[in-house]
Amino acid sequence: MLVIAMVFLRWFCLRAEEDIVAVLVMLSTAPYFLFFCRGFKKVGPFVVMIYRMIMGDLLRFVTIYVVFVMGFSQAYYIVFLTHPPNREHAENPMPSPVDSVMMMFLMSLYNFGGTYEAFARTEHETVAKILFVIYMAIVGILLINMLIAMMGNTYTKIAETRNEWQRQWARIVLVVERGVDPKSRLENQVLYSQPMVDGRRAFMLRQQQSDDDLEEMKELDDIRTTHKRSVARRAAKLAEAQAAAKAGTNGSACPPTLITQNATLPITKTQL
Repeated sequence: MLVIAMVFLRWFCLRAEEDIVAVLVMLSTAPYFLFFCRGFKKVGPFVVMIYRMIMGDLLRFVTIYVVFVMGFSQAYYIVFLTHPPNREHAENPMPSPVDSVMMMFLMSLYNFGGTYEAFARTEHETVAKILFVIYMAIVGILLINMLIAMMGNTYTKIAETRNEWQRQWARIVLVVERGVDPKSRLENQVLYSQPMVDGRRAFMLRQQQSDDDLEEMKELDDIRTTHKRSVARRAAKLAEAQAAAKAGTNGSACPPTLITQNATLPITKTQL
């Protein structure tokens, strides 16, 4: 859609707007190749890590980060209202609320740009330095290390999933398959699939597996076998318990009888 929009912008000689759209096209096209890189064993897990870090860890970090940046930026804007008019080599680093936000962002990256020296040219030097210490302790140390810890946790979780790239490969196949019309999909299914015993068709794929993959498959088979045995034992015990309970119920339903000369009466606790 953006490429089509560039054609109309060129037609109406809107060169500046066309350049902006071209920048957006390049920024959106280059990361699109990462979508197909997810199906490779070497780079697939890293692509998933980047996606989850951006959409999960970084999003939570930015939410908290913006709160502190907005608060401290406006506080510094008020402090620098007492800064003298601009002079040579002594400009106000935060002349507007927007500039104060940008300066707070640069300060969180340890790029002060002469801001610390400008504290002395205000009427609230002590307050500015106290705010600086608090801001660097919260944002520069606490939040940054918290982001690193969250990303490290995400990396560990995905790195432990050794078959993550296969799942991503399957998702890519499904996404591409949705873009094919049903008729062509059926033709390709008959062309590339093999008939099974029950009449269904399946795509057969032979994969070269390493020793680690074979060992992992063996462990999974052992776990599956152990689980089946446990389920069978629990089912047998449950059947035995139900049979015993049924036998006990049948035995208590027919109490013993006492034969007398006149009649046959059941024995009860009251008579005993």
